[in-house]
Amino acid sequence: MVYWDSKIKTIRPLLKSLREHQPDLALILHSHLPYDIISAVLAGAKYIIRDNYSSGICGLEPWLTNYVFHYYGHFVRRKLELISILGCRSDDPTMEIPVDYQRGVKSSDHPTIGFQLGASTESRCWPVSHYARLADELVAKHPNVRIVLIGAPFDDGKAKQFMSLIGPQTQACVDNQIGKTGLQGLLTLLDSFHVLVTGDTGPLHLAVALKVKTISLFVTADSRSTGPIQDPELHRIIQVSRTGYTMPLEAESPMGVIQPQRIYDELVAHVPLAR
Repeated sequence: MVYWDSKIKTIRPLLKSLREHQPDLALILHSHLPYDIISAVLAGAKYIIRDNYSSGICGLEPWLTNYVFHYYGHFVRRKLELISILGCRSDDPTMEIPVDYQRGVKSSDHPTIGFQLGASTESRCWPVSHYARLADELVAKHPNVRIVLIGAPFDDGKAKQFMSLIGPQTQACVDNQIGKTGLQGLLTLLDSFHVLVTGDTGPLHLAVALKVKTISLFVTADSRSTGPIQDPELHRIIQVSRTGYTMPLEAESPMGVIQPQRIYDELVAHVPLAR
């Protein structure tokens, strides 16, 4: 397993690692142009297959053995169709975690609810004030719950805002883990949750692969393309459209059209929360 942050300054150590394995095939499913293709070529890959997402022609197609773009459907099925030319099975969209990690332990005393505050873009972030209102209601009605904040280091500002908005009783029930775990540590943490509340971002897909319950929020993204695709009994998908009437709710983010009460009701119905 070779990790890379998709940045040009780290291409040299990436190439060193890849050349040690002398790859014949490079399968590029989620990365950034042009460094991903350049790295694959320089590593000596004879065949390069890439998911071009919706970007269409990128100008580097002569280097690619196969690619897909402007695909209508779920992104997992798009990737399966991409690799179908290899002759491998492409009809099962079930995701799994491909690396070893320490399994998380779910508390039998405290329902543990994860809040993913950040996302790849602000337009996919549920407003921090909404998370705060949800947290206060949860703790007020279910004092045994524990709330764990997760996110990247640059989400620390959101965590500080969240802590400033919630009441003292709620603060005592919050564990801020933003920026404190690596990828494998995040897997362990997610696995310990009874449910994760999140927008459309990486931890959602990890939770789906871990078979952790989720409540996923979609406004600016399309759940038909990027929502949970397996174990439907584990996942509540909240897809809401923007309208002229809901514009006043978008003061912090377009995601603000999803109100905290809606998520509280979904949580109560989805996870046992003792009083």
